[in-house]
Amino acid sequence: MRRRPVHRTKAETSESNVSADAVLTTDTAQTRADAIVELCNNYLALEARREHLLVLSGDVEATLADNYNWFSLTRVQRRAVSEAKALYDIDDELEQICQTTSQLIQKLGRMRAQNVFGAIAKLEVVAQEIESDDYPPAHAVLRGAISDLRRLFSPGD
Repeated sequence: MRRRPVHRTKAETSESNVSADAVLTTDTAQTRADAIVELCNNYLALEARREHLLVLSGDVEATLADNYNWFSLTRVQRRAVSEAKALYDIDDELEQICQTTSQLIQKLGRMRAQNVFGAIAKLEVVAQEIESDDYPPAHAVLRGAISDLRRLFSPGD
């Protein structure tokens, strides 16, 4: 699995992504009963973990570059560096997360939301999956629609 280059600071990473508990903060029977909401929350938790691991792998890789001239080493030489085990462990976990999130997205595509909260949760997953830098205007519209739906269907109104 290839990692996306990490060109963001930790603060930028946390600001640019939906937190794992951001799908629905409303504690209603409707949202708890919707299996889609649970799957979407699982997806977003995995994405939050993936983002954390990407930052961590960048940090580990930078340390390896500083201490072992990492980018000049061959694959065989890299495997001999004991401190590189952390990087390979991160890669393994990232690969597993990628497989799991792909399966969750496929499953979500086959499911029907039982209420508006499930539909909002599915849209949150789509908004997370689409790179906002690739389609800024479309992403802004999607985020705006999610915000509108939350406002229109919030339990307090």
